[in-house]
Amino acid sequence: MRSKCAAVRGVADGVPLYEGTAHSNHHRPRHAPVLVHQGRVPAPWTSTMAEDRPITTVIVEEEALVLGLLERVVVQRGRFRVVLATGHGDAFAQAAAALPAPEVAVVGTAAGAGAADGAATIAWMKAHWPRTRVLAIVGERTAACVLRLVRAGACGLVCSRTASPVLLEQALDEVHAHGLYQPPDLLPILAAGEALASEHETLIASLSRMERKVLDAVCAPDHPQWKVVAERLYVSLATISTHSAALFRKLGVTNKTALVQKGRALGFGKGTW
Repeated sequence: MRSKCAAVRGVADGVPLYEGTAHSNHHRPRHAPVLVHQGRVPAPWTSTMAEDRPITTVIVEEEALVLGLLERVVVQRGRFRVVLATGHGDAFAQAAAALPAPEVAVVGTAAGAGAADGAATIAWMKAHWPRTRVLAIVGERTAACVLRLVRAGACGLVCSRTASPVLLEQALDEVHAHGLYQPPDLLPILAAGEALASEHETLIASLSRMERKVLDAVCAPDHPQWKVVAERLYVSLATISTHSAALFRKLGVTNKTALVQKGRALGFGKGTW
């Protein structure tokens, strides 16, 4: 296993950026944001602006070591000027609220819960900085994770396990200049995610409004029984039985456990239906 020192050397050696770092859910230290530049930040990029001016960039990554590596690679490009480097969550939101929109953002996403942090950060950026072009560092090579980041607003993707500094530099240039970068190794995963999303959308569209409410209620985190579902929706248990039978049939399952698993995979259980 490579040491953390090996990961730092990797910036020059061309090895994957995250190799040798403790990039896992077991060690995700919080840290204060680093305001690298507190002066006037230029307006978002347009093609009519001078090509030799600095490109304002924000970097968001939870692990301090990886954050430093990303910042070093970005700064080495010369034209990119880092105006904020921080972690996800409150640290980012509080610091970002005081900044004009940067032209480019690099967002690191760890596996597991970290992917949700990354998607939330990207969604915040698209809501508050709609012209900012976001490059996501994908930590989990799954269709669900990749699609989540794209739907949140990422216009470029690179995989943390395979991206070298050279590839990251190329991705930065493409995202800034053209607003799009998708490496070949992630395209099949993205395609699979889009196919899965289409299947899910078809299933959801086949459900009636009440069936969606019942499915959302039964998929709640506290694992309610059907009687509790009926009470929460203010309907009779007989009504719930009718709708649950329709749900079993439409979702192709035969028991409540399988129904809940399928429903949560479709996004139910969050009280939003």
